[in-house]
Amino acid sequence: MAGKTMTGMVIVVPAIAAVLAAGALVNHVTLAPGRWISIIILLWAGTIPFTLFGLGNGYSAPTRCTATGGPAARHERRSRDDAPSGTG
Repeated sequence: MAGKTMTGMVIVVPAIAAVLAAGALVNHVTLAPGRWISIIILLWAGTIPFTLFGLGNGYSAPTRCTATGGPAARHERRSRDDAPSGTG
């Protein structure tokens, strides 16, 4: 589970970088290097509860709900198969 948590936390790195870059480039935010580092750490640490919540939902969901495409894809496929062909 630790590997999956780290994967979830690595995925947010580009988003954090985009927020910090937007602050620096668009709004001309200037901070001391220590402040930038502390903001990065705090933003990254703030993703931990959401990562764990997502993992918990994934592990508690039935296997049929976590398949590729999810239930919506299966519903669409079933609806298409059940549709009248028009050649009555």
